[in-house]
Amino acid sequence: MFTLALTLNVAFFLAMVWSSYRHFQRVGREPLGASLLSMATVCGTVMDTWLALSLPTAPSWALLIAILLSVTALMVFFAAIRETRAAAFSLAFSDTTPGAVVSSGVYGVVRHPFYSAYILYWSSWVALTGIHPAAASFCIGMIVAYVFAARKEERLLMTRLDEEYANLITRTWRFIPGVH
Repeated sequence: MFTLALTLNVAFFLAMVWSSYRHFQRVGREPLGASLLSMATVCGTVMDTWLALSLPTAPSWALLIAILLSVTALMVFFAAIRETRAAAFSLAFSDTTPGAVVSSGVYGVVRHPFYSAYILYWSSWVALTGIHPAAASFCIGMIVAYVFAARKEERLLMTRLDEEYANLITRTWRFIPGVH
């Protein structure tokens, strides 16, 4: 189970790298926030991988949770990719917005499914490392960064797509259904 959990997390990391260059639109210089998130993602993934490999193997229940979180993260991530192929989404902390609100598929449930998938990814590392304090702290830090990014995006979308985006806010969750 450990090998499967680790493999799923590495696969998700590679999917994030792929999407950064092949899915998200890049206009001009990469936003500083996006660069910082990218560096933190690489550093955090290296740290969590090292922790997972150097610590005693997490209990079976934690490995099962890690696997479930990773599989869910991958499903949400690729559902978001599918819904936004034609929408020209930009990197986090960008000042550009798509021309229309995406409200189909996973976007009919949560407004920020990419961030939802990333939160699930970091949470899976917490389980995989046996709830190691460093992994948990890093996970919390990344969630805070995603909240800041989402709030910036929501302000831009409310300014540019006011009524359409306000409508989406009233019927969807920000990240996790029933939680936030």
